[in-house]
Amino acid sequence: MLMRMGLPRDPMKKAGVRAIAALALVVGVAALYWWSDADVKPPSATLVVDGQEQMGGLSGYTWSGLSGGRGNDLAGIVTPLEPLKVAVSPLIGELRFSLQVWLKQSPQEVFMDLGPVTPDDELEGAWTNVRIWQSPRRVEWQELLPARRQQVELALEPGLNVVRIFVRWGRGDASYGFLVEMAEA
Repeated sequence: MLMRMGLPRDPMKKAGVRAIAALALVVGVAALYWWSDADVKPPSATLVVDGQEQMGGLSGYTWSGLSGGRGNDLAGIVTPLEPLKVAVSPLIGELRFSLQVWLKQSPQEVFMDLGPVTPDDELEGAWTNVRIWQSPRRVEWQELLPARRQQVELALEPGLNVVRIFVRWGRGDASYGFLVEMAEA
């Protein structure tokens, strides 16, 4: 009967088959853990303005995946170090969310807030490749379309401006920050 199923009768060959099966199991579990760990962060967000692209800073999130849920909430708004530079306002930009293969859904809600910042608003610390800004005293959330990609109108003031995006997905929510510099008149 064992020969008909293709299984070896020799005990040494059985041990080899068991070792290969155990190795495959370990590799499979490790791959599942890696994949499930990779799925506990929200998609990245990108703002495109005047042909310039900027990946948003992830200021905070709560997210659930196969290996459970995770969250991170910083005290301020995280942006890239260097701002996008623009000469006119208002202007139209494009907001994009990079979706991994496993996340085939659009956002449920998307909100935007933007406003000027000064050097006094920047939080001091040993950050690498990012700047962190105090949350603005006034917040005027503007509801956007719940879409993976959309046009957004940016009414900026001269100087540095922080654009904050809040997104609610089926698996959690995320807050992103962008830095845009409007030329002085």
